[in-house]
This record gives sequence, C-alpha cells and structure tokens, in this order.
Amino acid sequence: MEQLTVTCRKVKELSVIETNDPALGTLVIDKTNIPSEQQAGTARRLICAGAMTCYAGALSLTLDSRGIAYHEIRLSADVEAGENEKGQFRIQKMTINAVVEIDKADAEKFENVEKSCGEAARSHHRCTKASRWSMP
Repeated sequence: MEQLTVTCRKVKELSVIETNDPALGTLVIDKTNIPSEQQAGTARRLICAGAMTCYAGALSLTLDSRGIAYHEIRLSADVEAGENEKGQFRIQKMTINAVVEIDKADAEKFENVEKSCGEAARSHHRCTKASRWSMP
C-alpha cells in the first residue's frame, strides 16, 4: 500500500499546498485580489484536474498495452454541483471528455479500447476519436 502526505496551510485568502510530488511541487492559491463572488469553485477545479490526470494515465496505459501509438490525449471535465439532501454543496456529476489523436492504422484497435473505456464515440478527421466517461 502506498502512503502519501499532502499538506495545506491557509492564511486568510492564501492557501499553500505542499504536494510532496516532484511534478507538482507547491501549489499556491491566492484569492487576495479576487472578488468574493468569484472565489468559489477552486476545490472543484482541483478535483477535476485530479480526475482527468488519473483518467489520462489509465487511458495512456491502456493504449500502450495494446500497442496503440497516440499523438495526444486532450481532456475536459464538465461538473454539475449542488446541494445534497443534507444541504451540503457537493459535486454531483462529473463527465470527462477525452479526445485521442491516433494514426489511422490503429483505428480498429482503438475502437476496442473505446468499447471498454467509454460510451460509443464519434470520429473526427485525422482519425481523432472522442470518448465520454461519467462519474455519478
């Protein structure tokens, strides 16, 4: 089992997150000059970034294991948030959209990956494929 420690210090409108990760380093969230009505949503965006990073890693490992060379994986996340039955504000649904740019020669192999990783997807020019994955 892997153990890791992430710490956060918050002083007024400044948060400093020590990730202890060489790729991430220290994250500084400074809302000092941001109007209060625009400050909400930072944590949701961080959750989206984490989920997309995880999904991209799993997808790239899946493609690599099947010998499918990809040029680029582009992701976006759409989030629905609102209050639960207890009145607590929560992410209620996240949909991750993935566009994978591959060579035409790998199109058939990729279709099998699409079936196992997401809903039916549509083709784009240059054999770019799009998949959708949802977390209720």
